[in-house]
Formats: sequence, structure tokens, C-alpha cells
Amino acid sequence: MTAFPVADRRASRRARRELLRGERWPMAGVLALTVAAAAAGLVAPWLLSRIIGLVEDGGATPDAVDALAGAIVGFALLQLVLTRLARRAAHRMGERATARLRDGLVDRVLALPTGVVERAGTGDLVTRSTADVAAVGATLRDAAPDLLVAAAQVLLVLGAVFLLHPVLGLAAVSGLPIVALGVRWYRRRARPAYLEHGRASSAVAESMSATAEGAHTAEAYGLADERVRDCDQAVDAVYHTRYRTLALRLRVFLTVNLGHVTPQLVVLTAGGSMYFAGRVGLGELVAAVLYVWQLADPVSRVGLWLEQIEASMAAMARIAGVAAPEEPAGGAVPHDDRVRLSGVRFAYVPGRDVLHGIDLAVRPGERLAIVGPSGAGKSTVGRLIAGIDRPREGRVLLGGAPVADIDPAERNRLVVLVTQEHHVFIGTLRENLAIADPDADDAALLAALRTVGWPEADLDAPLKGLPPDKAQLLALARVVLRDPHTVVLDEATSVLDPRSARATERAVAAVLSGRTVIAIAHRLHTAHDADRVAVVDHGRITELGSHDELMAANGPYASLWRSWHG
Repeated sequence: MTAFPVADRRASRRARRELLRGERWPMAGVLALTVAAAAAGLVAPWLLSRIIGLVEDGGATPDAVDALAGAIVGFALLQLVLTRLARRAAHRMGERATARLRDGLVDRVLALPTGVVERAGTGDLVTRSTADVAAVGATLRDAAPDLLVAAAQVLLVLGAVFLLHPVLGLAAVSGLPIVALGVRWYRRRARPAYLEHGRASSAVAESMSATAEGAHTAEAYGLADERVRDCDQAVDAVYHTRYRTLALRLRVFLTVNLGHVTPQLVVLTAGGSMYFAGRVGLGELVAAVLYVWQLADPVSRVGLWLEQIEASMAAMARIAGVAAPEEPAGGAVPHDDRVRLSGVRFAYVPGRDVLHGIDLAVRPGERLAIVGPSGAGKSTVGRLIAGIDRPREGRVLLGGAPVADIDPAERNRLVVLVTQEHHVFIGTLRENLAIADPDADDAALLAALRTVGWPEADLDAPLKGLPPDKAQLLALARVVLRDPHTVVLDEATSVLDPRSARATERAVAAVLSGRTVIAIAHRLHTAHDADRVAVVDHGRITELGSHDELMAANGPYASLWRSWHG
């Protein structure tokens, strides 16, 4: 499997800006509420210093003290309300951005060539669309607003201490260089560590998915222990990458803790000396100590959320890496229904071609069967004709235009690939049919079902656990609704039992009437009924002609036919 790439730093920053572009005013509102909440939190220490000053000067009265104490409680409640409002606004903003991020990822995946998605593997895609999106969402919803509050508190607290006395202000900032150096050290090492953790998580998901999907095969061939070992190795890799990120986090925590303890010690030491020297009052000193003590919470939150921020930035780089490869933009316009392959070479793995110079022309309305041994390249030819893959060399043309360069929406309307795998989505019969034509009314949906021989059914009935033959009929009904001029059948009935296969093939015949059909045949009676047969072997077309012509030639096709008939 070839995992999706990871976006570089510039592309990641661009993706983050794009994600938050529609949230400028909500972000401004969150920032305003955050600053107001931080400012309200500064009032209590100042009022307490006033009480101490009144007591120290001998001018304290019960009414004055009660009034100041009541104000302290009032501003504490105000800070609580403003903080709650800020977090609520930030959570709403984060959920909206996360929804856009998830929708955008789905849109990009659907816009990718199917071959790119298949080669990337299920595990990598699932991890990026779940764990990585969740990591970014948690940052937008929780970490970002918390850090905004922390940053506002730190700036306002330091400003307040400087207003009390410049020397105390300098003492209060003594821990910032320590925190800055620790954060810089951490950030230089965190990105590669979290990217490696993401890759390991994708490998676990891929291993478990492959094990679950191939459980029957593993059991039949005694591969259970091997699959368990593979999963264990993948889990072990995740453990080691997670251990590395936690080790980095513990080290930066020590630095952050030292960064908020240091100014407390410095302020107490310097402030005490200044108090005894008569350069600062007791109320000012108490206020400064309380302000610096208030720094402990926001600075600790920086350390707490730093891991989340770095993890989400690595996750964002992985999400932004799910993008279509640099290819010519779709826009080629076909002029007719003719399909032509000229000098086509293709490789799934660089340097290992599976097709070696395929030349083939299919006339409009013709029924062409492609036959050959397993692994000969038959399905690859069908994928190229459907525009799923792009040839390494040569051209695959539809109406004179390169198939892969035709606008995807237009290409999907003109050419449809039907395979033996037919996904039935959770939902109703109507919803599963509307995939092919969202604008189709009930009459069109029912007509498509009748065409393929689907028994009378309620369009709003939920679909659960369709057997293979019914799933095949559903796929054919989608073809009727899409109404393409060319249909590529890739062994579409090979997994069905003979009775179901014959019934489904009657439905296929009804659907394909009047269309160009390229049938990749597993059962050779399909080739017998075709206008022409192309024999593919080792990535080359070795024979081309009608069934009778190829039987008379007594070549590879005749050998296949006699072998098939025993």
C-alpha cells in the first residue's frame, strides 16, 4: 500500500487559514470575551491590595472592607460568566470548523481517482478521516480557546505587575525565557514524532482491516498466527511512537513548571527586600504576589495543551495531504462514442508494467468481450477505459479525447464501470438509487427497477444485508438511471451461483441494449455472445476477432474454450 502524502508546512498553514477563513467575526467575539474575562480576573488582587492598604493606614472600616470584598466576589462571578460565554462561543466555532474540515476531506477523497484511493489503503484513509479530524477538532473546540484565555491572562497580569512597580514587573517575567526555550525545544522535535505516530496508527488500522476482511482466507490457509503477529507488530510500533511523544511531553512539562515557579520565587525575594527597604508597600507586594500566583494556571494550561496543539498540527498536515495529484484539469470534450487504446502501457508499481503496448478500437454499440487467464491485465484495461487509472504511456481515448482528462462528472455520465463488488449504503432503496441520478423522480426509479427485474418494492424501505444477486440488480438499476453510452463489465456476475448468474445476466442484457459494452469475461459464454473477443495474455492482446473466427484459428482462445468446456 502507498499511503497518502503529508502536506509540507506551507501547505498546512494554507489549509489552516482556509479552515478558519469563515470564522473571522466569531473569532473576534471569542477574543473580546476572553480579554474581558482576563481583565475581570485582575480586579480582585487590586481590590485586596486596597483592603490591605486601608488596614495598614488605619483607615479600614467595616463598610469599606465589606464593599471591597463584595466587589471582589462580583468581579469573580463576572469573570466566571465571561469565561463561560467565551468557551461556549469557541466551542460553537470549533464544531463548525470541524464539520467543514470533515466535509472537505470527504469531497477531496471523492474527487480523487479511484486508483489513488485504492493504493493508499483503507487504514490510512480511515485514520485520517477519524483520528486526525478528531485531533484537529479537539484543538479548535478546547485547546485554542483555552490558550486564548491563557495568553490574555498572562499579558494582562504582567502588565498589571509592571504598573505596580517596574522592578516587580521584571521579576514577574523572569520565567518567560525558560518557558520559551522549552517550547522551542519541544516544537522542533514534536512534528516528526507525531507524524510518525500517525503513520503507525494508519498501519494498525490497515493491518486490522485486512485481517478482518480476509478472516476466512486466513482461517482456510492456516494464516491466523501470521495475521496476529502482523497486528502485534503494528500495535507495538504505535506503542513506541506514542512513548516517544509522551517522553517529549514530560520534558517540556518540567520546563513549563520551572517557568512559573521561578517568577514566584524572584518576586517574593525581590519584593521582600524592597518592602523592608521601604520602596514598596505591603499592599503592592501582596498584589504582585497574587498576580504572579495567577500566572501558574495559564502557564500550566500552555504545557497541558501544547501536546494537543502539536498533535493537531501534524494531523492537519496529514489531512491536507489527502489531495488530488497534480494532473491536467478535466476539460477535454469527446466528439463521439468511439473507444480507442493506442500504445498503452501501465504499471501499478514503477518499473513493473502490467500492460505492454495495448492497441484496441471499440466501435459504438459494439459488444466486446475481453478474456484471458487470471492476472493477464483484463481488469486493468477496463479501469483505463473507465478513466479510473491513467496510462503510463500511450493514450486511452473516448470520442477522440483522453478519458482521464474529461471532466469527472461528464466522464461518469458517459462511461460506467460495473464490477463484482457492489456497495449498498445504509439507507433506503430510494437513497441508494439516487446516487446515480439525484434528480430522478419516483417514476424513473421504479422504471429502472422494473428494467432489471427487481420485484415490486417500497422505495422508502431500508436496505439491510442484500444477497449478492440483489446487490447486483441494484447496481444495474443505477446504470439504467445514469444512462451511459459505454458500460465496462468487470466479471460482474462471477461471484453468483449459476441460477442467480443466469437471471442477473438477463437483467444485464436488458440494461445493455443499445450501448457499447466492454465485458471482462470470466464465464466464456459471455464471449460467445459478443460481437468480438479480445484475448489478453501477459499484458498484451494476442488475438482479436469473433468467437467463430477465433475458434477456427485454433489459437489461445480455442484452447481456453475447450478447457472451459472440459
